[in-house]
Amino acid sequence: MEQQLLQLSVGDPSLIQSEIFRILEHRLSNGWNVFEYCTLQLRIYELYESNECISTENMNERELRIARFYVVSGCLPPDISAPKGPFLRQVYEGMLLFRLEIIPLFISLSNVQHFGNILWHLFMFEIGFVRRIVEQRSLEVDKEVMDYFKELLRQRDTASVIEYVLYEE
Repeated sequence: MEQQLLQLSVGDPSLIQSEIFRILEHRLSNGWNVFEYCTLQLRIYELYESNECISTENMNERELRIARFYVVSGCLPPDISAPKGPFLRQVYEGMLLFRLEIIPLFISLSNVQHFGNILWHLFMFEIGFVRRIVEQRSLEVDKEVMDYFKELLRQRDTASVIEYVLYEE
């Protein structure tokens, strides 16, 4: 991830949520870089690990505006050709939370009709992220973490084939 290293935050949940929306807002005007995208996912993971979540009840007007515009703008993640660094598992789990919890909330706040495409794209992005981790032999990852990603890849490849067949019928 470029020359920067991911770090866990030590902030309270409201500060973590503010940082999540700051990153999303920055993306809307400047595009993604890999470090920023992974930091976003790590912050999402941290927020939900602290038993907090993003909801309409705890979003201010600025955050609601960012959420609506983010979905309308297409919300495509960056091309992560070679994910590196610590906290890969937490980044991945943040991606899951982003797709399963946050994007559906954002969609409910907007008038987007093509949300299935957004969710499918994020699902495929997650598979690619895991696949690149498993295929990158020079990556220094604990055996337990690598086994986790290998099992995910096995499960995801099976799920992708099943979903593709169901989608085609």
